[in-house]
Amino acid sequence: MVSVNTNYGAMVALQNLNSTQSELSTVQDRLNTGLKVASARDNGAVFAIAQDMRVRVSAQGILRDAMDRVSATIDNALSAAGGVQNILTQMRDKALAASAPGLSAVQIAAYNNDFVALRDSIDPLVNAAQLNGQNLINDSAASLSVKVNDLSLGTVITITGQGLTTASLSINTLTFATAGEASTAVSTIAGVISSINGSLASLGAKSKAIEQFRTFNAKLSDTLEKGIGELVDADLPRESANLQALQVKQQLGAQALSIANQSPQIILSLFR
Repeated sequence: MVSVNTNYGAMVALQNLNSTQSELSTVQDRLNTGLKVASARDNGAVFAIAQDMRVRVSAQGILRDAMDRVSATIDNALSAAGGVQNILTQMRDKALAASAPGLSAVQIAAYNNDFVALRDSIDPLVNAAQLNGQNLINDSAASLSVKVNDLSLGTVITITGQGLTTASLSINTLTFATAGEASTAVSTIAGVISSINGSLASLGAKSKAIEQFRTFNAKLSDTLEKGIGELVDADLPRESANLQALQVKQQLGAQALSIANQSPQIILSLFR
């Protein structure tokens, strides 16, 4: 039945056209943003999961920055400690040369002067080994901690300071005036070098541990980013194909609505 009061065909055509336009708007939004879930309105559960993963990715970046700073501080300390070790090696060589038999007091004194000059260059080097407000080799009581994960596991790496000043090494007054004293100095310096080897090993182990966590966190960030993409990213080729299909469907719907709106014109023909 054709009625001028109720045009059911036009109503159905309009509903279908509105549905098509709504789908078209959704596809256009996905193409514009590259996301199939851009807000909680699109999919509340997926959006919440993705947001939690984004928070973790952000936290990984902060942790990596902190670990980078601590690693730089350790590397600076290692470099300075290596310099101290080099100076001590030269001191040992001077003392060893002075311990040779047959040297005069003047010759021994010359070696001692070089020995003392080298000794006195250690503290300035150690005190200059500061980075980011931290010096890990001028005080054995110093410590530096860094958190290496973003979960509530309490995983923290603590780096203990190493006392490499001449006073800490007990060589701040070490000198020699005879071949015998020079020989004793050789033994003392050899022990100090061995001790510093332990300090270098300790700092190096902490640096290695931090680097391992940093590598793990970088991989974790990549995994989280991939997971976020799988949850919220739109399939652009598919959405592009849907866009073309919906545009054709929209045109057909508009034509169907136009045809349905012409149906009441049949009634007018009855009065001609």
